[in-house]
Parts: sequence; C-alpha cells; structure tokens
Amino acid sequence: MIFAKIDVTLPRHYRLLDVRPESVRIPLGIRSDADPALHSESDRTPSETCARIARAAALGVWTAALCYTREHMLNGFCPLSAIREISTDEVIDELVRQGLLERVEEDGRRGVCIVNYAKHNETKSDIERRMKADRGRKKSDRIPRERDRGVQLDFDRNPTGIQLESDRIPSSESEPESEPKEREELPSRAPAPRPVREAPSGDHQGLIAHFVAEFERLKGAKPVIGAKGGAGAKKLLEGRSLAEAKAIVDRAFADPWWLDKNPDLAAIAGRINSFIGRKHSGGASQTQLQPSSPTWKKAEVAK
Repeated sequence: MIFAKIDVTLPRHYRLLDVRPESVRIPLGIRSDADPALHSESDRTPSETCARIARAAALGVWTAALCYTREHMLNGFCPLSAIREISTDEVIDELVRQGLLERVEEDGRRGVCIVNYAKHNETKSDIERRMKADRGRKKSDRIPRERDRGVQLDFDRNPTGIQLESDRIPSSESEPESEPKEREELPSRAPAPRPVREAPSGDHQGLIAHFVAEFERLKGAKPVIGAKGGAGAKKLLEGRSLAEAKAIVDRAFADPWWLDKNPDLAAIAGRINSFIGRKHSGGASQTQLQPSSPTWKKAEVAK
C-alpha cells in the first residue's frame, strides 16, 4: 500500500476556513441568499450552508490531488483529468486563490501542483533512494540465510547423521593461529609454543557420535550439538586420541551429579582434569588418560 501525508490540522487551517462560498454557489446556480434552495429547518443562514459545502469540496479536491500525485510519484503535480469527476473550475480556482494549489502545465498536460508538497511528502528521488536501500538491506540479510541452508545440507550428508554447527566457528575462535615468522628471527622473544596436534576430522565426528549415543542411552533424549559443543569436542581431542576423549565422556556420564546436570561437550571440556585419573567401571573402556598439558599435576584423591 502507498500512503500520503496530510497534516491533521488541515481541516482547521486558516486557508481552508477562508474558502469562499461562491466556489459552490456559482456552479449550483444559486444567485442570492434568498434562493429557496438554501433554506432549511436549521438555524444556519444560507451563506453559512454554502461556506461549509465549499470547504468540504475544497478539502476533497485537494486530498484527491495529493493521493494521485503520490501514487504516480509526480512530485506534487496532478493533471486536471485525474480530478475532473470530483471538482469544478470554481473550486480549483478557490484553492489556487488560497495558496493551496498552483495551476501548472507539465509535459503538455494542464494540471495543478500542491504547494509545499516536498516539505511533507517524499519526492520521486527520495522514494527511489529508499527503495534501493531496502533492496540492499534485504539482499544482505538473505545471503547469510542462504549460506546457513547450504551448511545445513552439508551436515545432512554427514555419515554420522548428526547435524553440527561447530564448522561455522571462525578459525580464529576454534583453532590456534600459527605463529608469525618474525618470532623465529627475534631472539628476544620466547620460543614459539609447541603446536597442538590437530585431531582428524573423523575423530571429531566420532567423538560427537559417541557423546550423542551415550546421552540418548542414559537420558532418553537427543542432545543439541551447537557451536560450543563442536568446539568442546575439538578441545577434548587436543593432544589425545579418540579413545582417550571417549573415556573422558564416559567418566563424565558415570558421575551422577554431572549426569543430572545434562552435561554437554563444552562443559566436559571445561573440566577435563576433573575426569582424568578417575576410575570408571561402567564399560569395557579402560583407557589410561594423560593430561594434554605438561604442567598438569595429578590431584590427590581421598580414599
């Protein structure tokens, strides 16, 4: 829908209130106040009746011209042919006399122009600029949604059958950045840390599949693997084999308190040291776990 702006005080504007009754009296053929056609049972005088009709006619013609010029983006111009069926020359002349309209000619067409149209309504250039900005905004919003749908299709082809969002994490958030070459050339700086072994992609998917299977078996519901869960799986596999990472997940589920809290991979990865060295009798997996950090010290466990 297209809308035009009208000041709500227009019906009370002095220019409209000053519209003369002659603008309707002459077209109607009413020559004087003594004309029987103007008499009524009300207390209004014949002149007052003509004045009210003239104001209503002027307001209607002006509004019709505004609607037409806004619909066709004519910047205030309205051809006379567009308002011929609801106006008369006398009413248009009165609107011109009051400074609400101007008689103009555009592209060989006679018409009127609304005074100060651009002050309250958009011009054609304003509308085109706004529509162009809207198209650009909608296009920029549509591209991420299409990219997300493409990623979802890739996950549907995942052999594990699990839909993950971890691959959407930027490399700067999920993987350690390589050290700059200048670090090796500057003796004043500390040596570069030993790079962490990246787990194969199959181990990453296998750990998530193991977590989902154990969660469904113990909780009876399917967990949600989001971006944090995918990052947690990568952290569990840093410097460890798939079997070691699975053993950490099993030991987390073996703890009744952790199981009651519905742990996810991110929470387990954040408390890795809590599960290293803990005995687990819930399955055949007896993998010996080693900490990923050389500075880790085994805590004493009270017997």
